[in-house]
Amino acid sequence: MASVEIRLQSATFLPLLIAVFTLPILLHAAPSVPTPMVAHWTFDDAFGTRCRDSSGNSWDAVPADARNAGVTRVEGVFGDAMRFSGRHRLHVPEGPGFRDVHAISLSAWVRPEKWDKYNEIFRKEDGATRVLFSFQNEGSILSLGLNIGGYIECDAKTDPEALLDGNWHHCAATFDGSAMRVFLDGKEIGVSKRTGTITAEGNASGCIGSSNGGECFQGMMDDVRIYATALAGEDIAALHRSGQKALVRRSEPIAGNEPTVGKELLAHWPFNERGTSAVIHDVSTGKPEAIKTSQTSARLRGVHGHAMEFQGEPRLPVRLPLAAPTLPAISFSAWTRPTELRGYREIFRQECAERLLFSFQGNGTILSLGLNVNGYVECDATVRPADLTDGRWHHCAATFDGQTTMPST
Repeated sequence: MASVEIRLQSATFLPLLIAVFTLPILLHAAPSVPTPMVAHWTFDDAFGTRCRDSSGNSWDAVPADARNAGVTRVEGVFGDAMRFSGRHRLHVPEGPGFRDVHAISLSAWVRPEKWDKYNEIFRKEDGATRVLFSFQNEGSILSLGLNIGGYIECDAKTDPEALLDGNWHHCAATFDGSAMRVFLDGKEIGVSKRTGTITAEGNASGCIGSSNGGECFQGMMDDVRIYATALAGEDIAALHRSGQKALVRRSEPIAGNEPTVGKELLAHWPFNERGTSAVIHDVSTGKPEAIKTSQTSARLRGVHGHAMEFQGEPRLPVRLPLAAPTLPAISFSAWTRPTELRGYREIFRQECAERLLFSFQGNGTILSLGLNVNGYVECDATVRPADLTDGRWHHCAATFDGQTTMPST
């Protein structure tokens, strides 16, 4: 079986046929831990001026910029999440309150997109009595900072490149009166012995994802929690497992009711997973076959059903059940909504001696079908790029019947 890559830059792409659209819903409820909470921001409320604190303590977070600059709602681990970009300040005016907190736990799901020197998850900047939970040194450290008889940080080493893999990661930190601990993806990665009580005084605003609008986290964040107690390692692991289960559920395929044409399918990727996922399914045999990809890709509204959004230079390898020399005829079909068509933009490509190619070329002026038919040959059809980047969906298809190649839109 030949290895295949699909590449499409900065475009939305729904391969093959039509499906019934179903909006993503809250697929897996955020877990509850029966213990006192300081604050809990789920980001599942309709975005406006407030991110509700679901702990019951009314420490709602609000964007400092009335235009919500740098802060948008996206699909998360549990329901919705927050995406931070550029400069932003999502703050809790004069809160949360930590005066009577003698032990603490912080927990958050993050999906970073880039690193700066400092990247805050949560910070309440009251000088030497600050409360801090952040990535530092370009993502190479995950740190908990508290005043326990003087300000101290527990710095745990992390792999910044591994954290930029496009997947969600669970971060947590605790202090129980005798030790500060830092956790990543359910496992303890750092500990500092420190006996004492927390001093966290002052009226500074707590900030989610920044330090008063600086040291801004870039990427997505979900389910930010602060407990007024130290969670045990088993509790942290349970929070991580619950998120993993929610993410697996997002990878499940759902029925799309795509039309059929009564012909045998070689492969069919409808991208009708429930939500953002690193898994796609080939449904050509009637029994979905899961294919794990190298990164998580967003799902959004397609023609009928979900579509996959491609940004940057994603690598989406798949496999065909037959080698090209065994095919007497072939057809390609895809719905596409490109945002730009500079250079070459592949819809499908198998790069080998028996190359299979279906792509936009010449800055979007050509739609091409390429096959090895007694030697490699391409059938180039002239198209207008302005017609294809108009924000609408366009159906692209190409066929070879043993005699003639025919691409069309």
